[in-house]
Amino acid sequence: MITEELLLELGFYREDVTKEESGEDEDFYYFTFDPVQGVCLITNSNDQVEEDGWTVEFFDSDLKINSAVTLRKLIGVLTEILKANGFVGGNS
Repeated sequence: MITEELLLELGFYREDVTKEESGEDEDFYYFTFDPVQGVCLITNSNDQVEEDGWTVEFFDSDLKINSAVTLRKLIGVLTEILKANGFVGGNS
């Protein structure tokens, strides 16, 4: 299960949105991970989180990740690629 704690541990950044900004009835937040230009992972918002945790997807795609193990592997691979290409990585 993907938890808020895991997202923060992996380097995701919390994006807070006020009800004034969104036009919704309540404030909400979600998480993003932008390791390099053109690659963005984004979660559902906190008001949409189900009992089985957060969902992460590649921005503007239908590829969804619901497994903490898979997400850890993906971030690990992205980090390796970034290091191999001279990037430090994580929310650039």
